[in-house]
Amino acid sequence: MIDPTIPDIFIRNNMPVTKDTVNKSEANLQTILEHADTGYVVYNADLQIIAYNSLAQKFARLLYKKDLEEGKHMLYYFPVERHAPLLDITQRVLKGEKIAYETNFTIDGYEIWIEVKWLNVKDAKSKNWGFILTSKDITESKAVAIKLEKITQDLINRNKALEQFGNIISHNLRAPVANIINIVQLIDTTADDEEKKQFINFILSSSQALIKVIGDINQILELKQHLHEVKTKIYFKPLLDEIKTIINFMIIQNGVTINSNFDSGPYIYSIRSFIYSIFYNLILNSIKYRRDVAPVIELSAIKGNNKIVLSFKDNGKGIDLKRHGANLFGLYQRFDVSVEGSGLGLFMIKTQIEQLGGTINIESEVGVGTEFIIELPA
Repeated sequence: MIDPTIPDIFIRNNMPVTKDTVNKSEANLQTILEHADTGYVVYNADLQIIAYNSLAQKFARLLYKKDLEEGKHMLYYFPVERHAPLLDITQRVLKGEKIAYETNFTIDGYEIWIEVKWLNVKDAKSKNWGFILTSKDITESKAVAIKLEKITQDLINRNKALEQFGNIISHNLRAPVANIINIVQLIDTTADDEEKKQFINFILSSSQALIKVIGDINQILELKQHLHEVKTKIYFKPLLDEIKTIINFMIIQNGVTINSNFDSGPYIYSIRSFIYSIFYNLILNSIKYRRDVAPVIELSAIKGNNKIVLSFKDNGKGIDLKRHGANLFGLYQRFDVSVEGSGLGLFMIKTQIEQLGGTINIESEVGVGTEFIIELPA
């Protein structure tokens, strides 16, 4: 008679199940599991460990600093805050649901990715007997996937950049060039001396606009050259102090207060010219787009999980994100014509941050202020 407590994985089809056949099946299964690239832990319906392979033991020691032991309850290996969601998962698995997901851990500064699967196990009478928890190290394949994703994103960004340059050429360059050509033709045919003076002034202003656009293009193209700079250890406090010295007159003139948590010495390994430009332009923006109150700028840096999160928060005019959010970082996009500017600053900031492998987000409310949140590799 078949023991109903023996799960299917230990039963040979169409053969009488005896103690010897079960022992032989267990030995064969254990041999297979020990040579697998996946960690296996078998639990019964009471969430107690029944069996495991050496790779699962390795994962437990690495991730939880504990040894797997037969009879131990599953929750013993997980922190308390994970107990409730794990119990929910086990109940669903015990009812026959298959669950799979990816999770990551940071150990000694290195990120490890694990593919986790929960598989239901039934006994010979199709009764839910327990489950198997599998863990597979997918760090290498994940790194390749992330790299491919980055390459894809780079291609998308390059395509966007080409579109931006197309817009510059078709709009910002064509207009001043067409003006110059038309004015020169008028000078040749109809102009008297007074009109010639006016035409010359028009030509000068169009030429200056042309030079400005060409200068903007050069500035954007030069970003690629800075990517080859050696990354250095950059402390935020001296960087901020340097910028405050350079714009000291503007700070005094407008009664600006700049606060930060940089005294604790946060730093980043990165390209200094990019970090300097990001700080300089965001601080300058907060001063330029101030309200009729003394500007207060709050800067902070929080380090964790191999990343630095920077916050630039002010009490300025704010931005209507419902109206302008989609175009905020576009080239030559301006939302406050009462302040002098070219619409290049935020585009440059976002481009530099993305080339450093980071992201930038914004929270803003009109009449209250703006916060830029930047996440960069540490």
